[in-house]
Amino acid sequence: MMPAARPSQAAVSNVLSAMAEHGIVAQSIQIDADGGFVVQISTPVLTAPVSVAAQTVVEEQPPAYE
Repeated sequence: MMPAARPSQAAVSNVLSAMAEHGIVAQSIQIDADGGFVVQISTPVLTAPVSVAAQTVVEEQPPAYE
C-alpha cells in the first residue's frame, strides 16, 4: 500500500507567505487525499465605510473627439 500523498512544506509555505504579503489571513488549511490543499480565508473587515471607499475612485474620461 502506498502512503497518502501530501503537499510539500514549500508549497504550503509559499502560499501562506504570498497571502501574508497581501494582508490575507488564513483561517484553516484542508489537505485533500490527492495531496492538494485548500486554504480557507477569513472574511475581510472594511476599515472605512463603502461610501468613503467609493469616493477614492477617480473615473477619467478620454478626450472628446472633435
